[in-house]
Amino acid sequence: GELLPDWSAQVPLGGGSLWIRLPGQGATALVQRAERRGVRLLPGPTFSVDDRLDDHVRLSYAGDPAETRLGVELLAGAWGEVQQAT
Repeated sequence: GELLPDWSAQVPLGGGSLWIRLPGQGATALVQRAERRGVRLLPGPTFSVDDRLDDHVRLSYAGDPAETRLGVELLAGAWGEVQQAT
């Protein structure tokens, strides 16, 4: 919430990942830019039978908290790039 306040995450009852809704389309572009920064996550269309959900990403938080924090910081930069490109 601190670095990406416009994003909305569903708090899971279990597991090690978050399903996050972005404030607009761009999950596929975000994943591509994030991967260039060393951050790997899955875009929503991966989970859709008809390539919808490009306003969602799945983000793991099961790893080391410090590493997860760094990943979110890098992800925020990647999201900024996506927003500038649109």
